[in-house]
Amino acid sequence: MEKNKIINNTRLHSFALPFILNLLGKEPSDNDPFMVVIFQILILSIICLLCFINAIGYFSAIYLLNKFDLETKYPRLYKFIKYFERSSFVYAMIEGIIGVFFLLCIIFFVFFS
Repeated sequence: MEKNKIINNTRLHSFALPFILNLLGKEPSDNDPFMVVIFQILILSIICLLCFINAIGYFSAIYLLNKFDLETKYPRLYKFIKYFERSSFVYAMIEGIIGVFFLLCIIFFVFFS
């Protein structure tokens, strides 16, 4: 058995967006402008969906940390838990802002194209 066996899988990605775009196939041709606009709206809506899923994940992690009261169970990890809570809240806000921005872009593309 070889330990250094390389897995040749084109759908192996560490992020969800490239995986989804790989499943969709190639970008539509520039011959049909309607399909290009639809594809752009699809990509923006996928980005919005991923942003809101990430934000929900951050908020659920903060909720679970507070629910199980890990600061009192593990007092040695108090600093790390508080740092994680603060940084997760900031990341969730950034993801929410990005999601709202792309939703506004979708609305702009729909009304003005």
